[in-house]
Amino acid sequence: MFYILVTGSEGLIGKKLCLSLEKLGKLVQRFDIKFPKKHKDFGDVLDINCLHARLKNCIGIVHLAAVSRVVWGEKDPDNCWLTNVIGTQNIIRAAQDSPLKPWIVYASSREVYGAQQNLPVEIDAQYAPMNIYARSKVAAEKEILQARKLQLRTAIIRYSSVYGSVSDHKDRVVPAFCRAAVDGVPLRIDGLDNTLDFTHVDDAVKGKSCPMQDEPES
Repeated sequence: MFYILVTGSEGLIGKKLCLSLEKLGKLVQRFDIKFPKKHKDFGDVLDINCLHARLKNCIGIVHLAAVSRVVWGEKDPDNCWLTNVIGTQNIIRAAQDSPLKPWIVYASSREVYGAQQNLPVEIDAQYAPMNIYARSKVAAEKEILQARKLQLRTAIIRYSSVYGSVSDHKDRVVPAFCRAAVDGVPLRIDGLDNTLDFTHVDDAVKGKSCPMQDEPES
């Protein structure tokens, strides 16, 4: 049976995406370091042998696994670069080694644009990363684009402030606003000049629920 592998499957977007793909009748395999090591769905993008083993009969990879927040990257920049860049290189290498040559959809971020002066920001605006997280995403994007020269089918999606789960991090803007509203306290805004585009997780998932190619014949 052919399947789609979702790395970072236990994250905010990953959980919703797996359910959405399954509702469409697609066979999905989850892959995340949040599972216990002996769990069948445990996976680490820094372990190339693990990736090789999990790509058997895989026709596509949605690569969500990452150090996924700016603040986490700032706290541990080495791990941020290792996970986001080297992990992505491993995904590409494993896909290239696989006989099925699975397509790759890579989850990037609006952070690659930095603080653009012209709004709205055009998709082809120049990279202007402002932190280690953004620099790691730029580097990973370049790896994904370079992979096309290896005859891999790849695509990049840049997320912008995805929200929409009760299990979201409580310090993020939308959960913080909701909590303040319930408690009847003022909504605190840090940085009055900041402009952000928020995307509900359901809308983010809709953009990833269509496979890039038909399943190969059995």
